[in-house]
Amino acid sequence: MSRPVAIVQSFEGNAPPWIWRCVDSVRAWAAQKGFEYRISPTFFDRVPPWFAQKCAPEKGPLTDLARLCLMQELFDDGADFVAWVDADVLVFDPQAFDLACGRGFTVIEEVTILVDGAGGAFASPPGVNGAVLGAARGNPMFARYREAVEAVVREHEGGRIPRTIAGPRLLTQLTEGRPVDRLTGVGLFTPAILTQIAHGRRHLPRLFAERFGHRVAAANLCHFFREEIAPATRARYDAVMDAAIDRLLASRGEVVNRYVR
Repeated sequence: MSRPVAIVQSFEGNAPPWIWRCVDSVRAWAAQKGFEYRISPTFFDRVPPWFAQKCAPEKGPLTDLARLCLMQELFDDGADFVAWVDADVLVFDPQAFDLACGRGFTVIEEVTILVDGAGGAFASPPGVNGAVLGAARGNPMFARYREAVEAVVREHEGGRIPRTIAGPRLLTQLTEGRPVDRLTGVGLFTPAILTQIAHGRRHLPRLFAERFGHRVAAANLCHFFREEIAPATRARYDAVMDAAIDRLLASRGEVVNRYVR
């Protein structure tokens, strides 16, 4: 039986409570839109053994391929359009968050606000990200991306494989100049932005809104930063994340969107 749209998520490992707040927000949004929703407790076991061995212990490219395998399972089960949503994506304005399905392959447009060692902030060039990644069954770009993920890992030589080798940079290269849908309703919020949101500060949220130029209804909260800090500091980090989520949900994103020109 054909099903129009399916949303899929997964998270392996010990997740802090704020991750499940994000997951709950996506589940509620999917229900409101009438989309099928699935969450898988495991998904790394779907990647070929050679791929897992080449990537170990780096989980970034494992995630990039495993989500494509999980999406393919839903295609095989009858879904017409499948969207993967990272577990650290928070939907704070579900009525405004729309999933583009028009061209058959959907990524999110991103601008990253970076802070240097001296405290200066600047924006990265525009790119695309797969934190929300959608495709129609049989879409050639989906197949091309999966082939490229496997190829870039297979061909990597010398040292530990980079976390982002199959992520945003590869997606940006593959989709450049191609007719894909780019969602502008998802912001990429680094810990620096989230800390300022949590404490009611304006500088970085304003800078993001001005440089990105679009109102956002959801945000990628960049969980991977948590893995890079000392375990002893994670409780404080998690408290900041919860406070930022509280403010984003309460304002439906206006703590950032009010600065969009």
